[in-house]
Amino acid sequence: MVRITGRYLLRRVAISVVTIYVLASLLFVLMHAMPGSPIDALVGPGMTSEQIENIKQRFGLNQPLWRQYIEFITTVTLFDFGYSVQTLEPVRDRLLDRFVPTLVLFAPAFMLQYSMGTIIGTFLGWKRGTKTDLGGSRRGCSCTPFPSSGWGGSSWACSPTNWGCSPAGR
Repeated sequence: MVRITGRYLLRRVAISVVTIYVLASLLFVLMHAMPGSPIDALVGPGMTSEQIENIKQRFGLNQPLWRQYIEFITTVTLFDFGYSVQTLEPVRDRLLDRFVPTLVLFAPAFMLQYSMGTIIGTFLGWKRGTKTDLGGSRRGCSCTPFPSSGWGGSSWACSPTNWGCSPAGR
């Protein structure tokens, strides 16, 4: 039996925290390396330079880059994601609004995936060494590297609605 020690757990948590901060830093670098500015979507053709400066000040884009980075990392640490550049709403509110619908989609898929995996795995374990086991193992290995978005696209492309033979029509 595997025993999880406190030292192992602490090391895994530390690695996870470092990974999150490295990814956040990479996100910051990529956002500033892209051409244009994050506020280009908000700037209209008839806006004055004063209005543009006010928008930059509101989002903190008029500060030096090192200060923007510190502010970014601080807000990520506190789960305060600021305001959306597109809608000017707090990002936290937008995330919370979509949390329940995400759970409604995720929970049944998660339960179905793990219950079916357990049932199929148990069945294949009973049939160990047979052609059923070999076929099931090959099928599982061939499906694993294929992302779920690929399965979704494939099933949409192959659906009867797209062929024009569905009772619902096009």
